[in-house]
Amino acid sequence: MAERPRGRTPLSWFRNHPGADAVVMRSPLGRSIMFPASPEALQDILSTNSYDWEKPWGIRAFLGRVIGFGLIMSEGDAHRKQRKSLTPAFNIRNIRMLYPLMWDTTQVLLDRLEKENKVQGWSEISHWASRLTLDIIGPAALSREFSTLTTEDDPVAEAFGELLDPSPELVTFMVSNMFLPQWLATRLPVRANQLIKDHCTKLRHLCRTILDEKHDAMKQAEEGKEDDILQHIIASGEFTDDEVIDQMLTFLAAGHETTASALTWSTYLLARHPDLQSQLRTEVREHVTSPITPSMLESMPMLNGMCEEVFRLFPTVPLTIREAQRDTLVAGVGVPKGTVALLVPYAINRHPLNWGANAEEFSPERWIDETVSGNRPNKHGGACSNFCETTFLHGPRSCIGRDFAKAELRCAVAGLVGRFEFEMADPDEEVVIGGTVTTKPVDGLKLRMRRVLGW
Repeated sequence: MAERPRGRTPLSWFRNHPGADAVVMRSPLGRSIMFPASPEALQDILSTNSYDWEKPWGIRAFLGRVIGFGLIMSEGDAHRKQRKSLTPAFNIRNIRMLYPLMWDTTQVLLDRLEKENKVQGWSEISHWASRLTLDIIGPAALSREFSTLTTEDDPVAEAFGELLDPSPELVTFMVSNMFLPQWLATRLPVRANQLIKDHCTKLRHLCRTILDEKHDAMKQAEEGKEDDILQHIIASGEFTDDEVIDQMLTFLAAGHETTASALTWSTYLLARHPDLQSQLRTEVREHVTSPITPSMLESMPMLNGMCEEVFRLFPTVPLTIREAQRDTLVAGVGVPKGTVALLVPYAINRHPLNWGANAEEFSPERWIDETVSGNRPNKHGGACSNFCETTFLHGPRSCIGRDFAKAELRCAVAGLVGRFEFEMADPDEEVVIGGTVTTKPVDGLKLRMRRVLGW
């Protein structure tokens, strides 16, 4: 079983070798495995020489079955083409237009949580976080209302819940894909294989239905009007229908489960730090009015500091693998073709050399600058380089939905803290960081939530 949290051992190596650009070891098969640590090493792998590195085919094949062979799984020229075509849909102006949708959907979540807590006295927040983000990405990306927050048994939520479930069986199957040829891996008579096949067939059928509906709608709509990400992809003329479906799967999976993970860990940290929770509630109630505006949420120092700190301490994707496709350079040192680089955001984001002696502490203040005119959010957290944090990666392979995820988290956290005071249902519970594709609590996260009047 993989260690929990994934990244604990590499972090201990970084602490023991604080000046190292990378920690390198040999696999049992004699292969070089590199754990990049310094901003210089990470910049070479993620930016300067990024196309010298690719995901190993076995991992791409496994994840491609789950989230499609879209932008995340593409490499080389295919990735360059897709990135160029998709980037305009994710510009900050388009993201800011989605704040009202994100805020209104958050209000639906708050109403459901309030009712549930009155009945049973607690809520399992990771379950609700996934439904919230799915109900946001649906209309934002596909003009499709999934309404999973108000539907008890939703097939879309169920499919993604099982596919991204941190079961030991699924972890083992994913790892086996690194070493087995795909013709064999896809035929193994194991439950994980059948589960992936069944759910992915359903999700692809759903995406095909949505795509057909979108084609019909576009024939009747005002020419040139792009009202969501899907319409932009189609209008670009760069993708076949099958390629569009791959992008749809990618945005559905990456666009909801990643932020759901961040929201879950946000509530956990705030439940463990009631003083900061109270401080944030005061800030939210002082600044948030109706109608919601982007500047309202983006300008709050504590809200933004808290969200940035969650992304740093609990990076959504626990591990990223790259393999050198040719001889290349990392921090000025020659690296031979075939070298495997394991990027572990948990360790990189907590490296004391980058973040100081309190690198593992929850400290939203590091993302706040004190100025003569008052406190302001900053984007560096006190680190010397952007490459000290790899939650969203960097360079050509950086997360195209980073601004979307940050906007989504701001809305959800502000809504939750503004309405509720919350605490762990079991104050003595030891929450364990797990997850297969994304990082989440192994047994979920149960919170007691009490409405705070006056807002």
